[in-house]
Amino acid sequence: MKKQTNILLLVVFCSFVVLGASALMLMRRKQYVMINGTRFSVELADDAQSRRQGLMFRKSLPAQHGMLFIFDTPEIQRFWMHNTYIPLDIIFIDPDWKIINIVTMPSRTDNTCQSKRPAKYVLELAAESARKYDIRAGQKVLYVDTSCKRQKKN
Repeated sequence: MKKQTNILLLVVFCSFVVLGASALMLMRRKQYVMINGTRFSVELADDAQSRRQGLMFRKSLPAQHGMLFIFDTPEIQRFWMHNTYIPLDIIFIDPDWKIINIVTMPSRTDNTCQSKRPAKYVLELAAESARKYDIRAGQKVLYVDTSCKRQKKN
């Protein structure tokens, strides 16, 4: 009987862990961007550590999901794909949320790509997303953060 109780407690504990992880993932998905009528859920890379890590070591990226890098000041941004296993579209965005340029990068290369002008934001999406959703330079990006009480819209 004691063994069954321990097993039951273990199952309940594991359920809470899974539910907690699911809730955390849902919280992370409350940020999104809209481009050309398409919504992309984004994780934020808004500090030095998260920007360094980026999407490195990930094996997959769900459709219409990406990572939004937020920098303190606009400058020429340079990206590479070292230890990034997913080919990506790198979308450079100016301080007014207009797309500067888009570069499709193959996975696991040490080659770099860069913004054509100073960028404050960079959006990484699965490769070919820009083509698939007709995303082009000059288009406006709408960023919405609903994870806090105050809603940020640009």
